[in-house]
Amino acid sequence: MNKRKNRRRLIFSLLVVGILIWVGSKVKDHLEFQQEMVRIVHSKEVKELIVHDLKQKDPDAFTEKGKIQSYEIDDETIEHNPMGGIMFEVIINGDKK
Repeated sequence: MNKRKNRRRLIFSLLVVGILIWVGSKVKDHLEFQQEMVRIVHSKEVKELIVHDLKQKDPDAFTEKGKIQSYEIDDETIEHNPMGGIMFEVIINGDKK
């Protein structure tokens, strides 16, 4: 009977360790994916696209005449779009509204 309990504990322990390793690998993959999205959003190409879009909304953007003087990417809002893209918000002139 003691051998049965030890065998059950061993099987349960191995199962728990396996689940923990699996969960750990999933978390690691998610964090790597999140870091890759942050790297892409802060790339030179994306910054050029943001400036282009802001200049379409305000042709005088980033000049003394324009309402848009600066922008900042809000890292907390970066998330994966189910259609395969990356969504994020831009803070204009330091005002989140």
